[in-house]
Amino acid sequence: MGLFDLWRGKRISLVDGDFFSQFFGGGSHAGETVNMDTVMQIGAAYACSRKIAESISSLPFQMVEVNGSAVTPLPDHHLSRLLGGQPNADQPAQKYWETVVLQLVLRGNHYSLRLKVGEDVVGLEPLPPHPETYCRRTERGAREFIVQSGPRKGTYTEADVFFIPGFGENPDCGMSVISYARQTFGRLLALERHQSNLYRKGVRPSMVLKTGKVLNDAQREQVKESIIEGFVGAGNAGGAMVLEADFDVQPLTLTPADAQLLESMQFGVEEVCRWFGTPPWIAGYTSSSSNWGTGLNEQFRAYGMLTLQPHTARITGEVERQLMSPAERRRLEPRMPLEALYAGDSTTQAANDERSVRSGIETQNEVRARRGLPPKEGGDELRMQQQMVPTSTGDPNAQPAAS
Repeated sequence: MGLFDLWRGKRISLVDGDFFSQFFGGGSHAGETVNMDTVMQIGAAYACSRKIAESISSLPFQMVEVNGSAVTPLPDHHLSRLLGGQPNADQPAQKYWETVVLQLVLRGNHYSLRLKVGEDVVGLEPLPPHPETYCRRTERGAREFIVQSGPRKGTYTEADVFFIPGFGENPDCGMSVISYARQTFGRLLALERHQSNLYRKGVRPSMVLKTGKVLNDAQREQVKESIIEGFVGAGNAGGAMVLEADFDVQPLTLTPADAQLLESMQFGVEEVCRWFGTPPWIAGYTSSSSNWGTGLNEQFRAYGMLTLQPHTARITGEVERQLMSPAERRRLEPRMPLEALYAGDSTTQAANDERSVRSGIETQNEVRARRGLPPKEGGDELRMQQQMVPTSTGDPNAQPAAS
């Protein structure tokens, strides 16, 4: 299998830097190599991808039966146990979904091998990420998946692989952030390298030595050894310099702020957040916008709706399409409810629980179960609050006296 076979099979995109980096190295306009390892060394990229993966992997996976307005959880359904319990021998559900989402966010695709007993799927094992694993179409139009490395190396059919394509118009390959944001990541890597060089030299090109004489090679070497090498670098800062032979020092002040490094780094954080669809405070960057109280709460809800929910919808849609039978799809739904992330602080949770019980939405024991408390006798009945009860009788059926 050669490089041109891959082009002819339409398995890769011409902008897929992850693939070409295996052959030529992934470069950028800033001269930095951009790949999975270098991108994850950028603090903002690491924080954004980690928070998205950890947030979604912390959600419960549920199979529910929908009958009109009635929704019944199915904790004993095989997909509830598989995808909400332990998808494979090495990973619990939280770790499996963390792997899935991290690959979707960074690589644009996820592939899992279906572990079967007969025709029943009993496990899902993550395959190497794109482009080590990739999809192509056969002459009949069916998908097949090529795994180029690892113990599962080989060719598989659609019946063998659980495939989740990420954002993009190509149904066989999502768009990789590492590839499309290559110039942004390359610029940030170059800025960090430049900043490191400044600190290594004491953040100071700091001075110019002036003399009215022309130095020969031996004198230049002596100046380098006795002055330059002895006073360059953060470890040599603060020493006392002795000047002879009409030497004069002309100080220079070049700080990261003067070189606009700080502004460039801050803009880089915001640009990385745009690529991942996360608010900057997710990456630890705060600005003049409100990051407290209701302001932060509204930002978090927007983050859930605009960033997390598209990922969960993509995952549950592929679970429904690939892992459920046509009969199951007519009456069952897979869900990863984001409500678990919107619980709020203890005061808000208590108010919401009280409102749900008083309005007849939940029973007392349902609320107690969510809080990890044992059930109470009589707590399985829906209740509602009544008003205008006479205080003299305490009888909820008594009518108020006519005035």
